[in-house]
Amino acid sequence: MIFLDTCIVRSLGLKDSSADLLRALRAVGERVGIPWMVAEELVAQRVISYRDAHDSAVAALREVERHTPWDTSNQLEDPDVERIRKYWTKMYGTLAEILPSSPAAMREALFREANVLPPCKKAGKNKTGSRDAVIWLSAVEYAREHPDETVYFISENHRDFTHGSAYPSPMDTDVSDLGDRFEHLTTLAEVVQRFTNPAKADRALSQEILSSAASIHAITAAAKKLIAGTEPILCATSVSEVGQEVTISAARSFSPLRSTLHTVTNVHAYRIGDHEWYTADAVWHMAGLAFLDDAEVSAAGVSWNTSLLFAPNAEDSRVTVLRHDPPQPLSAAEFKAIDVEATVVERLAPAVTQFAELLNHLVPASRGIPRAYEGALKRQARQEAIQRRLASHFDHPGHDA
Repeated sequence: MIFLDTCIVRSLGLKDSSADLLRALRAVGERVGIPWMVAEELVAQRVISYRDAHDSAVAALREVERHTPWDTSNQLEDPDVERIRKYWTKMYGTLAEILPSSPAAMREALFREANVLPPCKKAGKNKTGSRDAVIWLSAVEYAREHPDETVYFISENHRDFTHGSAYPSPMDTDVSDLGDRFEHLTTLAEVVQRFTNPAKADRALSQEILSSAASIHAITAAAKKLIAGTEPILCATSVSEVGQEVTISAARSFSPLRSTLHTVTNVHAYRIGDHEWYTADAVWHMAGLAFLDDAEVSAAGVSWNTSLLFAPNAEDSRVTVLRHDPPQPLSAAEFKAIDVEATVVERLAPAVTQFAELLNHLVPASRGIPRAYEGALKRQARQEAIQRRLASHFDHPGHDA
């Protein structure tokens, strides 16, 4: 188990290559964790920054109103602290497991702070360090409870946790019987050196692998799980007749039907254990269906930015999404380039045909209804067909529409 201290995670950009490498290690079976206290501290810092920024914005708007000689409508929505908290908890959860801290570890941490026992300390008249103690004791406790594992404790906090060569009492007693199963590393670079070996990446091979039918199928399936229910999503759509102008619409949800590889960048190769792995950033252009805010269903296109882990093996690439950004709408040119509408028509053709046949059965041509009304009925039937097919798709998210 790789245990990350607060300072290590805080120094990471959650979208940089080091963070992706940690995700890659998790994907191939290495456990990467952060104690509950680390997660709470990181999320709290994000919440406090958001709350302070919101307060500053409110104060600035009030100052603008004070200097404006007419009524203004400048308003700021109330702070949604819980939404921020949930968002960052989810984001840190993509990087590492969030490991619970036991009541025993918390009690011992408070005892050490009260008695100023390392890693706790005294700052002026104040006693501090209970959170550091919870983090340290959580790693020690995990090592004791998992005798078959080695714990790598990663921290740049030399002042509280030392450099790992010698610990003050009672920290020395905490690890005295763990031997080589408790290793203290002080930088993330040491983790990279310990768990990986550099390899030469073949950019052309990565392009070939990610363009394969198997990889595209895997990405489309992953998108159905990761973004199908995201709300809201801005999509490029063509709500009217085929061939009319492409517009940007707000969708309540998006269901991808087909993916096309657009670009591959930042390709890196690593040897982890006995296997070689690639990481890369890939942008996908996706055609699918969107439920719009006005309750219509439309052919839609989005661009999806991902960071991937895959094996340099065309027959067994095992593509895994390490992280992803919210989908963005395609440009009008991109929408037409991947022929979004034709894709949707092709994939939904059986359902549309079925409803067209049903319509012809219910409204025989011999009745002589006006052409305009007949066209409206057919458009309505087509819309209902798409809606039913999409509803079925969301009821069975693993089904490849």
